[in-house]
Amino acid sequence: MARKEDRKKNKHKFTAILATRIPNEVAITSCSYALWKMDKGKYMELWYFTNDGLEEANCKKTVDNDAMIMSTLADGSSAWVTAASTRNARAILNDKDLPFEEFCQAYPHMLMTIEETDWPEDRIRMMAKFWRNIQVHRFCSLRAEIGKKALLTYQAKQRKHWHVTVKTSVSPYDLSLVNEKVLKEMRERVYWEEREKRDNTRNYKVSFSVHQDLGCANHSLHFPNCFFKLNLFFCHMPRIICSIPHATCYTPMLHASCHMPRH
Repeated sequence: MARKEDRKKNKHKFTAILATRIPNEVAITSCSYALWKMDKGKYMELWYFTNDGLEEANCKKTVDNDAMIMSTLADGSSAWVTAASTRNARAILNDKDLPFEEFCQAYPHMLMTIEETDWPEDRIRMMAKFWRNIQVHRFCSLRAEIGKKALLTYQAKQRKHWHVTVKTSVSPYDLSLVNEKVLKEMRERVYWEEREKRDNTRNYKVSFSVHQDLGCANHSLHFPNCFFKLNLFFCHMPRIICSIPHATCYTPMLHASCHMPRH
């Protein structure tokens, strides 16, 4: 009984030796943390299976993944956790932030790891079809990058949600079938998120340019004989109407359009 449990827990210890020689090239393997998560059937970011992520495999393993260590939690309390759960890559990217080329590079490696960690055959086929359908979807042919961004966001969200659903009373569904309605909504959401980022970046540049032109920051300027106080904390500043006849100016071009009276 004890040997059976040992075989189940440490299956690589009992892997049969093949009658082959040392290979000419070293096999590409994922880092121990990724293998540990995949062996548990948990969600794993695709980043670990990109070229950057695979470099984690070269890191020396000094602590066993199942070893318990004391860790400080987000709320400041301490708790015993597994060593593997505390490991973190240097620059992990979420699936939705991966370049599409790296997604196409990563998922075949992840699929191989799924097979190596003995996932059920039906789940292996499902994941293979899921990623294939993402890669050949018509959104990939769109000239705008928003299509690929929507596919990556859909892939990340749906795969993560599937792993959560598996642990509930709800039966696992077929992830490989792309829900076009959900994908369309995802594309719309991604579009507005990207639009908001561009607007925020533009507003910041405009605000910074105004600060540079006026030669001061984080304080207010007082213009003699003008009708209001110009505050540089605001990005969108109103038009200034000076007391000089026929002299109307705007804040970004204040120094060029309006000659203020000297005292």
